[in-house]
Amino acid sequence: MKCVILAAGLGKRLDPLTREMPKPMMLVANIPILEHAFQAVKAAGIQDILVNLFYLPEQITSYFGDGSQFGVQITWRREQVLSGPAGALLVFEDLLRTEESVLVVSGDALHDIDLQAFITAHRNAGVQLSVVMKEIQDPGRYGVGKIGADGLLREFVEKPALGRNAYGLVSCGIYCINPQLFSLFRRAGLYDFGADLIPDMIAQGKPVLGFKTSAYWADIGTPEVLRDANLDAIAGKVHLTLPGTFLSEDGIRMEHEAVIGENVHISGPLLIGSQVRIASDTTIIGPAIIGARCSIGQSVYLSRSVLLPDTIIPDHTVIIGGLLAPYAFTL
Repeated sequence: MKCVILAAGLGKRLDPLTREMPKPMMLVANIPILEHAFQAVKAAGIQDILVNLFYLPEQITSYFGDGSQFGVQITWRREQVLSGPAGALLVFEDLLRTEESVLVVSGDALHDIDLQAFITAHRNAGVQLSVVMKEIQDPGRYGVGKIGADGLLREFVEKPALGRNAYGLVSCGIYCINPQLFSLFRRAGLYDFGADLIPDMIAQGKPVLGFKTSAYWADIGTPEVLRDANLDAIAGKVHLTLPGTFLSEDGIRMEHEAVIGENVHISGPLLIGSQVRIASDTTIIGPAIIGARCSIGQSVYLSRSVLLPDTIIPDHTVIIGGLLAPYAFTL
């Protein structure tokens, strides 16, 4: 089975972080979101991965190469004009048309959804399209649907006008699709799963499976969500493979070549990245993540915060609940 990972987005809501770095390379627990996606797909038994690109593609391809270092085989293709989440599959139509079904995963979301269980449910349902869905608060930012007793979607509306206190089932941007459906795709302009394909199929009476999950899922769309996803990752709220050496029972992990000064008080959960420097008399209270090459000054107090790579914290600074980065940080 093949998987398409969608990685062409501009990440405008993550501005200014994405002015110099593509959204799929944003870090969660000091690892790019796209790498977490590769790990999840590989855990489902899929190693043949196709990735569409558009914005700053060289940063992505130079980091991952052909995927062999990560235990997968990657085929990269750059879109000349953005075609939308569903339309992007046509970039790989020649490689997918003979497949029985294809897994499609967003390259900018963090989750620990059981993808193998989802694939099995899709195949057992005998449908041509399935979508992973989760109940959340403030669902109006996403595609919202209702599932019948038979597990099939009865209705689906993209970004409906709902109050922030409302709850609803939203699409997690993870699909199983049979390539026969490509014949329905619009061949010009943007073509979306939530705005186009799913509601059109429901209107035509074609079955679409809604696969409900209670697993962790976060759409990394804003700096606030990026910060919270990082803190969730180090706190163990989402099951990920974390870097670094495990140092203590309260969850302190440290990567290579980090240097910690005298009289520094740290408590987990905490991830200290490679080549980090922490000066004396500083206190760090987890959950917190310190990115690679960060420099934290003397007598600093830091809690519930995320420092992206190369961040410098001056002496005698207090930071609580922050997301900090240089204007253009690098991996």
